[in-house]
Amino acid sequence: MGILYNLKGAQFTDSRLPQLKAYPGLTNGSLALLDASQLGNIDFTSVVTGIPNLAVSEATRLTGKTEADLAFTWLNTLGLTGATPEAKFERTPKGGLHGILSQANQVAGHRGRFQAPGIMEYVATHQNDHKFAIFMHYRVTRAGVGSGATAATEALIASQTSPSSNRLIVFRLPNTVQSAAALMGLQSDKAGTDFTSTVYYQDLPVWGAASGFGALVNNSCKSFVLYRMHFVDIDASGMTYAELLNSEQQIYNINFGAGGKYAGDTIPTDPSTIP
Repeated sequence: MGILYNLKGAQFTDSRLPQLKAYPGLTNGSLALLDASQLGNIDFTSVVTGIPNLAVSEATRLTGKTEADLAFTWLNTLGLTGATPEAKFERTPKGGLHGILSQANQVAGHRGRFQAPGIMEYVATHQNDHKFAIFMHYRVTRAGVGSGATAATEALIASQTSPSSNRLIVFRLPNTVQSAAALMGLQSDKAGTDFTSTVYYQDLPVWGAASGFGALVNNSCKSFVLYRMHFVDIDASGMTYAELLNSEQQIYNINFGAGGKYAGDTIPTDPSTIP
């Protein structure tokens, strides 16, 4: 029988050594990983700190930050109670995170989002000399409506000035209701003014108005289930974008294939019940 020793913080420079990662799909360039099945019982009404970043070992090596620094935070300003809720958050039977957005009651600029601020010093430093990628396993359950639907954004890393133009990542899911989960990836497309390590927008991911979009997308946003979000420094990963996408596809096939942990998942609440 084999024995596994966890050498936390150890650094090995020989790239030929085999590597056993703590979570499927992690790479040497992984900076942030959320898996909905690992979120536990989150109170979605306000702020939750210390949510584990499943890429913490890889992100620590890249950023020099601690596990606490690299944790995710959940922040929500959407009203979830009363006669006219702005949104509803629920867990699916298999553990996905379903966010339903009102298309009538949303207050401009309100959102529910995950953030991993501990990675931003590193990302800001390398925004112009490294390529990054985001991958999401998701299911759109209600399409966005109105003139703002095409601008509705589900993940973002950008400047605080005109983020759609001054950005690293602007990630938009297809505006189509899906009968099953899907995988989407996007390579960074750096443009415009740089953001800094302390002044930036970051939503990984977001339900409602992405930072800086405000009234532009009010009552126009999609409802969707999050299963997995993986943010990677492509250059540090030692892989190409195509190889990373193929790796995510393999994980998707396992998780949603026969016997997979998300296989046959269903939606508890029909989004149409939230006006």
